Amino acid sequence: MELDHDQRIEAAVHSLTDLIENGQDDEFMTEFTALHDFEMGRVYAAFQEHIREVAWRIMDDETLATIFDNLDIDSEEIVDLLQELPPQRGADVLVQMFADNEADLFQAMPARLVATYLALMPAA
Repeated sequence: MELDHDQRIEAAVHSLTDLIENGQDDEFMTEFTALHDFEMGRVYAAFQEHIREVAWRIMDDETLATIFDNLDIDSEEIVDLLQELPPQRGADVLVQMFADNEADLFQAMPARLVATYLALMPAA
């Protein structure tokens, strides 16, 4: 029996969570980056916060930007996920994102948060 899309996402979340919890970082990255970009966003958003905290530490900025570019949730929720990262890391991810997605997130952020990220971004 073939799994539907939601079941595949759920299976990926469980499999990837097991890899993180067992300290299999390389295997996690191999399996995670094999997902379609949109699936990466869905899986990342479905992780429990303590799993995301480990995941973003082992991901590079480009992978995180791909995730944030492909999150299929409200901009406010994406901002919440972005704030789980240290401010400099969040700024680095924003720089790697598509400009229109970055602009959408800035519009959803409080002004003080926009100012923080802009101050941490490299000068253009």
